[in-house]
Amino acid sequence: MEFDNSGGSVYHRTQAVYIRSVDGQLIRSIGANHEKIATNWEIIRSQLPTNFSDLVDGPRRLSYHDSERPSSVELTVYEKQRDGEDDVVGLVLETSPNGLDNPFQNFFISLLLKQMHLHLYNPTPHFVDRGCTDAIVDLFDNYLRNSGSKDEWGQGGRTFFKNKVAFFTSRNAKVEFCLPAFPCKSSNTEKVMGTMPDRGEEMALRMLHSFVREVEAIYTPGAKVWIISDGHVFSDCIGVDDDLVDAYTASLVEMNASIASQERGPDRVGFKSLVDLFDLKSSSHTVSSLDISNIDHFLNTKVTTEAELSRQVLMSGCQSEKANLRRRIDSQEPSILALYRGFSRFMLEDLELHPYTKPMSRSQRKKLSVKVSFEMIMRNQAYSNLVELLFPDHVRLSIHAHTNSGPKFGVRMFDKNFVKTVRSIEDCTESEGPSCDLLHIPTPWHNCTFQFVDSPIIYVAKSKIIKDALQSGLVEGGWVEGRPGKGGYFEIRKSQPQPPSIETEKEPVIEKAASKQEAVVELQVSEKPSRQSIMQHSGVLGSLVPILGGWPRFLLRLGGVDVGVLGIRGSLFHWSWPWKRTQVCYQLFFWGRGNLVEDCGAV
Repeated sequence: MEFDNSGGSVYHRTQAVYIRSVDGQLIRSIGANHEKIATNWEIIRSQLPTNFSDLVDGPRRLSYHDSERPSSVELTVYEKQRDGEDDVVGLVLETSPNGLDNPFQNFFISLLLKQMHLHLYNPTPHFVDRGCTDAIVDLFDNYLRNSGSKDEWGQGGRTFFKNKVAFFTSRNAKVEFCLPAFPCKSSNTEKVMGTMPDRGEEMALRMLHSFVREVEAIYTPGAKVWIISDGHVFSDCIGVDDDLVDAYTASLVEMNASIASQERGPDRVGFKSLVDLFDLKSSSHTVSSLDISNIDHFLNTKVTTEAELSRQVLMSGCQSEKANLRRRIDSQEPSILALYRGFSRFMLEDLELHPYTKPMSRSQRKKLSVKVSFEMIMRNQAYSNLVELLFPDHVRLSIHAHTNSGPKFGVRMFDKNFVKTVRSIEDCTESEGPSCDLLHIPTPWHNCTFQFVDSPIIYVAKSKIIKDALQSGLVEGGWVEGRPGKGGYFEIRKSQPQPPSIETEKEPVIEKAASKQEAVVELQVSEKPSRQSIMQHSGVLGSLVPILGGWPRFLLRLGGVDVGVLGIRGSLFHWSWPWKRTQVCYQLFFWGRGNLVEDCGAV
């Protein structure tokens, strides 16, 4: 999903983050240039304070000589004592080209140092792996990993993943994953059934709980998956009010708590949103006074103050260069153009029924989707950058397609053994086909679920498929409301086709047909037709166009004698199990002088 991630934001100028003791001993460092920081640490250390009282809440300028550069490297360092700890966390920033710091930069880095999940864990002395790291990697590979078309798991991705897991297992610590997902339900009512979590979310959460439970069985400290909800990152782009995102998340947290209670695993899955990551309630006045750019809004949605400030801080601190993305799109670069077009198609579909876009022409909606798509790509990358800063040690998971070479690894949301994604009711007896979601794996927030009575298989599909099938009588059933720990879903059964009724005539059929000048079909036969001979001539009748719902009749004239009427009755239904396709079935009947002589069967 990433493009050329260049820019001049705080994220792009961050060289490393580190933890040191108060007397200056480097404990660990991580980041793009952490090796150079470690190599030159003694020079850097000499320019840092050696007691807590000398720590300043702001930037400290320092420099060191780099043999690869003609001049010394100028750096800006921010430090903070970690809450409740006897050590210091620091962030090393490349000094701004203009040499000036700004209030937003100081605020944002202070926020990062406060909220950063940088672990101090020291490796366990004489640690013996005993195969648990490989076992966790194998479990992920078989249980969660989503394999894309250009998968590189076997060409370095597995090793990258293993090293991330080993960071925790070598310290006998709980393995921590982070997954940006579960934003909110789509605003498209042809995709989803409502605005709150349903069985789709339940199954996805249970999938994650089950994965962690399996990790616990092979590794005592266990694991935890952090869901880093991106609802407020995109809510105004996808036409969903911020309050609705909050309600969805609150309901999701309640569902997760019920599942955790049922499965006796209270600390397997946790939640953090963009608003939680920044926690701006106490500093909203400070943020509003900073010189930060406004956010572009293309849809008429209701925004909350905290969510809007969080979006502004996100984009000001982590945004890539817009001009670079625009240049690559305009130059028709295949990879970025495919991403851009994919977002545009997705947004055109997702916003099709939104009240704001409904009055628009398709051309107007296309133009809007293009603008929204550009903004969403920018925000998606900015959020990815923020997660990298705040969760540097976590194993990063994604619902989007990745090569699985690292640092992100694609995952699926549903158990492939019991859940199938389908495009239509007819697909239910076939193996799972390709996803009809344009940007990511099938997700609960862009679909609904249904299940046939007495069947263990759960199907994931667009809600329109089920609603149309119920309305047409193709299936019977309805929506089953959820309860604590259980999400709502459609429960259905196939409708039983009714045999066609036979209408009787009060007057002779032949005379009535002739009086209405109905079509006369000349069949040149030399003897009274048998059932077989009539069916042999059904091709002639089949060349006519019957009227469904009515029953056209044809006067049969055999050897110059009117002998009867052949009637055609049509009906539309699924005629067999398993259901492969919708059938139009024509039933032929033969009357002789007003009486039903023979049911000629279906053709």
